[in-house]
Amino acid sequence: MTDMPRAALIGIPGKLNKNTLAIFSGSDGHDIERLEEIGKDYRLPNDILVYSAINDTWDNEEKMPLGVIGVSLLAIEDGFILASGEYSPALRADTVYHIKPKQFQRPLNFPE
Repeated sequence: MTDMPRAALIGIPGKLNKNTLAIFSGSDGHDIERLEEIGKDYRLPNDILVYSAINDTWDNEEKMPLGVIGVSLLAIEDGFILASGEYSPALRADTVYHIKPKQFQRPLNFPE
């Protein structure tokens, strides 16, 4: 498997289809040594890392409104629901997002 384009500690995995996996956000450790200086303005990466098992490639072109970790993910008919999550150390989002990645196809367990 090809290496990921960046680290994604505590990233949120989601199956897009039988050959494609997405990892939503996750910490890459950027500016960690400046965390105290940056304070509440520190933000996690907001990209969606998408892995294709067919091509053994990663893509990170798609973005989330806000990068978060420690979030609940729910697969729905046309994408995913992500609720809350930590967007900066000890700061939690009060938002629910409906994310529709380009590569998303209806999971096999949804009725037609």
